[in-house]
Amino acid sequence: MKPVVAAIDVTEIPFYVSPWKAKSDIQPDDPRIELGNGKQKVPKADYPEMVSRCKDPGTYGYKYATLTIIGRDAPIVLAIEPIRENSMWEGESGETTPLDEAVDRLMERATAHLDIHLVMADRGFDGHRVPAVLDSYDVDYLIPKKKYAKDWAAIENIRERPTADIAVEPDVDLYPAPDYEYSHTTNIMYVPPRNKDFIAMEDEEGEPVVCSVRHEPRGCITGRCDGIDRPVQQSLGHRERVSVD
Repeated sequence: MKPVVAAIDVTEIPFYVSPWKAKSDIQPDDPRIELGNGKQKVPKADYPEMVSRCKDPGTYGYKYATLTIIGRDAPIVLAIEPIRENSMWEGESGETTPLDEAVDRLMERATAHLDIHLVMADRGFDGHRVPAVLDSYDVDYLIPKKKYAKDWAAIENIRERPTADIAVEPDVDLYPAPDYEYSHTTNIMYVPPRNKDFIAMEDEEGEPVVCSVRHEPRGCITGRCDGIDRPVQQSLGHRERVSVD
């Protein structure tokens, strides 16, 4: 079987219950959590520990790191890991799942079944030792970098060249020794924003090909999946939640 391409992402499954007690349920001796600006709230003692805050303000849900095999066919979710985040309503007792450990478990399970040659992830996986974990599995990876001040000099240098669409900085030391124990080299590619077109391999002969066409089948599949009614799940356990969503 040919090596495959995998995508790692964090998926949220909504949980439509607030972690805070209503004013009518608050007792005088209930512990308070400081929210800033002098505001206090009382957390529910029996709130599920695996529920975290989601991206949208005021929303909550279960989070899972997933490894999906992607291509022209239907995507296949090959491995799932629950993600726990220390939430403000837990105070100092909360725990957070390190992303590098979650990615390591995903890769261990996936590589037991398939040969993976490329892993793609979003910018949220830049750092957290995730690149070092992927490098330990001897795979190529493609992760958008977070923007740091040291990168602006390279960006301005590219902008000064009107004919340059992309630039590659080879053999960059990530987490250089002796400050880190998991250093490795990688290539950094600078490209225009997502909403702009750019040309790769401009010196190659032949007719240009628009690469965005490759994503059309997956978009069609995603649209059909979104239209499927999901079953109702009453369990608060994170394992039962992911089994039906």
